[in-house]
Amino acid sequence: MDSSSTPLFATLCVIFIISVPVQFISPIITGAVSWIPKLAMSPSQPVNVTHPGDTPGWTYHRDYENSRFYEVMQALAHSSLATTANFSDSSRHISRRRIPSLQGFPANSSVQEVIMPYLNIESLEWLQSLDEILPHMDLFKNVTSNDTFKLSIIPSERMNPYFHGGDPGRVTIAFAEEWSLKGSYPAAKVVRGEHYVVVSTNGRQKCGDPKSDDPFGRLNGLYHLDARTGTSRFNNWHDPSCYVIARMEYSAGIVICRDCRLGTGGIVETTLQDESVVIADPLAEQALRMMPDVLALMSVSHSWRNWMQPGNLDDYTKGMLSVAYQASWNSMANVWSNDTTMRRTALSLPFPALTASITTWRVWTWLAMNCLLTVSGVIVAILQKQAFAKTVRNPELSLLLLDTKQLIEKSAPGLCNAVQVDKEDTDLRMRLQFQEGHESSHQHPYIEVQNSTYRRIAQDCSFDTLVY
Repeated sequence: MDSSSTPLFATLCVIFIISVPVQFISPIITGAVSWIPKLAMSPSQPVNVTHPGDTPGWTYHRDYENSRFYEVMQALAHSSLATTANFSDSSRHISRRRIPSLQGFPANSSVQEVIMPYLNIESLEWLQSLDEILPHMDLFKNVTSNDTFKLSIIPSERMNPYFHGGDPGRVTIAFAEEWSLKGSYPAAKVVRGEHYVVVSTNGRQKCGDPKSDDPFGRLNGLYHLDARTGTSRFNNWHDPSCYVIARMEYSAGIVICRDCRLGTGGIVETTLQDESVVIADPLAEQALRMMPDVLALMSVSHSWRNWMQPGNLDDYTKGMLSVAYQASWNSMANVWSNDTTMRRTALSLPFPALTASITTWRVWTWLAMNCLLTVSGVIVAILQKQAFAKTVRNPELSLLLLDTKQLIEKSAPGLCNAVQVDKEDTDLRMRLQFQEGHESSHQHPYIEVQNSTYRRIAQDCSFDTLVY
């Protein structure tokens, strides 16, 4: 290869190299787009939402204890909707509401705006010494031992939530006064206050000496109230129980949930954070006063046993209280409503759809590889534009224009004895030079093969010049 052909060869190599990646663009672009099924929402449509008000349901609740008892039963049914998520992270509150008017709509529908019950437990401080308990000892004894202290309004039995046992996990709020209600429909307000919460921790061993199999693990540093220190029918019927007590500060009311997800059976669910704003509601105080009854029956149903874990006393207690408040509020909201108290909102129904997920680096790689093909074409166009002669298109003429210089120099037998081009001749280059005949002579135009070693060839062929 002479020096004049080196740039051309290098250019052709560059064109080849940048053209190779184009062959692999198909697999790259094929994996760039993924189709993912999802649910899209249809345009919203108006719906009616159950809403409490001054209805006959409220009147029966106020005037008849039996009506309140049935509301407690409905609340117990609603508490069964609780899941592990209600007890795993106390900073995230799972709020649920059952709306009968939305039953029958498909799951995963979106409700534009709806009110949800919310009990925000702002602090839960566990008592650690007897000195903290002594000022309120009578209250705690009534809650844990005295079967004549009426916290639960059940007409057939005047009893407190712990009357049927103090097995681990039972929770209640210690109200100093019995429930009673008179007057007109309550005004909306946010209930803020401080109450004591009593939780039973074990019923098998000595208080203050927990064993490794306790549901909440070791509760070191907390004061355990021993129910055996009092005398009552409770202590005669059952094994002794131990209790821990916490001072709870809270605010109760409702929150506005927008674009809430609708589950099956008309259940609306949302996740609330500690910073959620509590709004005034007429049911808040009544729901709080129903919580001891609901907590007592939740304990009897044993649905809470799977939620007790070592080290989660705080989360468990807050979860039980939150679920009981939601259940009480839901029960009264549905009983105290009718057609005249319905509220208007909008509902969007889900439908299946496909969305495209684009892998960005694959798309950019595909574009870059296509640009390489464009660049190689531009280079070829530039080279072709620099050519001074037209491209030879005739096969016979292109054979005559081959450069035979290297073939003459390196072929051992010479052209006269060559009958074919062997493999060792494949790297040889040939050159033919066209010369015009002299005007004064009889010679015609001919093609001459020139070579610096023509003498060696002439000796084999007996002439100095090859003339065709």
